[in-house]
Amino acid sequence: MLPWTPGTMRRNERSAPLSILVALVLATIGLGPGCDDEEECDFGWCSYVCGAAGYTGAACAGTDCECLGTIGDGGSDASPDGDADADADADADSDADADADSDVDSDADSDADGGCGTHPLAVPFAATTLTFSETEDLDAACTDELGPCARLADWEEVCAYYEGGGDMAAFMAAAQLTGYDFNALVKAWGEEFYDETRHFFITRHDHVTPGDYFAVDHIDDHLINLGCWYGLDLRALCYLDE
Repeated sequence: MLPWTPGTMRRNERSAPLSILVALVLATIGLGPGCDDEEECDFGWCSYVCGAAGYTGAACAGTDCECLGTIGDGGSDASPDGDADADADADADSDADADADSDVDSDADSDADGGCGTHPLAVPFAATTLTFSETEDLDAACTDELGPCARLADWEEVCAYYEGGGDMAAFMAAAQLTGYDFNALVKAWGEEFYDETRHFFITRHDHVTPGDYFAVDHIDDHLINLGCWYGLDLRALCYLDE
């Protein structure tokens, strides 16, 4: 007789593990310490078989081996499927952690390798919402409002944008030059001041320059003029060096 009765072993309605099947084969062919038809159940062998299956107890009833108790501690499911699920969850968590670490590393690498000047914008200009005098730190004003890649725009950059075929209507909107005689502070040729007191700024004049306006330079036949003066209270035109 077999060392245990299949009908008496239940493992949360799951199949017996491989070690039990091996024990069955060995007992059937006479290689295991199972019971013969005329012998009582061997409790040691019964305990071994039930323990291998994950049960907490075993009992011999005549020639039958019966597994008792629950699987694992407190009836928790210690089945191979449960182990596989736990392994899968652990793998998923590990993969998620690895992906998160990879994303952080990727972002850090991107910031370190990229930074300002690596993502040029179609219209790389913007005006501050606040107004400033010519004596204030205008680079800091741009950075404070528009981020670390913003700085005071240079007239040469405005000219380069125009000469490169830039959309001037889009530029006017970005620079808040939304009407005639609207202004914004800039620097020109790397300098903020034309002389000791007069700071550079640009003005939208739509090709018609007032007689009292000193135009240092201009774009598109005075569509935009470069002027200079003091005692100003204007927005700053910033260049977004993304």
